Amino acid sequence: MNPKLKEQFMQEFNILKKVDHPNVIKIIEIYQYSGCTYIVTEFCKGDSLQAYIRNQFKFSAEIAK
Repeated sequence: MNPKLKEQFMQEFNILKKVDHPNVIKIIEIYQYSGCTYIVTEFCKGDSLQAYIRNQFKFSAEIAK
């Protein structure tokens, strides 16, 4: 990975790691091994957001809140 890109990625990760909001998945840790990056997040129970949206007849801004 380009060193500048890696630095930007790590800065972004460190910001996201500090975010604590009930509607945003919590990022716990990051591991880099053999050229791959692994991001550990909290467990989110339920279906994916994409599946939820697909199954709704209408998805208004009010529901999105």
